[in-house]
Amino acid sequence: MDEEGRERIFELVRGLTPEKIEADTEAALTAVADDPAASSGPKVCVGYCMGAKFALHIAAAHADEFAAVAGIHPGALATDEPDSPHHELPHVRAELYVAFAEHDRTATPESVDRFREAMAEAGVRGVVERLPGTEHGFSMADRPVYDRDASERHFERTLDLWRRNVS
Repeated sequence: MDEEGRERIFELVRGLTPEKIEADTEAALTAVADDPAASSGPKVCVGYCMGAKFALHIAAAHADEFAAVAGIHPGALATDEPDSPHHELPHVRAELYVAFAEHDRTATPESVDRFREAMAEAGVRGVVERLPGTEHGFSMADRPVYDRDASERHFERTLDLWRRNVS
């Protein structure tokens, strides 16, 4: 992707607000509810990169509906900002799996530990790990930072999470 394309994507992402995410989530949940092939049971979701922040927000906003949520190579999920995702953890009932890259300038060891501690304080079940030797974006096969072993690990752990929480 060229620099112009990257900038357009980041501009769109920066424009996302909790209200827009909730509106999109409501539309998606309505579409699923109207689909005769869809189950009416508990839901799961996964968010990659910045999407992990949104997945946690959805899990908090729809705590009665989401049973399991995965966040893969997110940036920092515990910051000093008022909209930091870790502030929403007390509302989360889902089990979480969060796989941070070991080498990520935004997801420092301290911020990962802070997020893990916030999960424990909120009583949120789940696993937070930093995958050794990985860079941010490790699951993206078309990127130079792709790590096959880490990608397979996060995929299996996410599927196990979902299997445990959805019958």
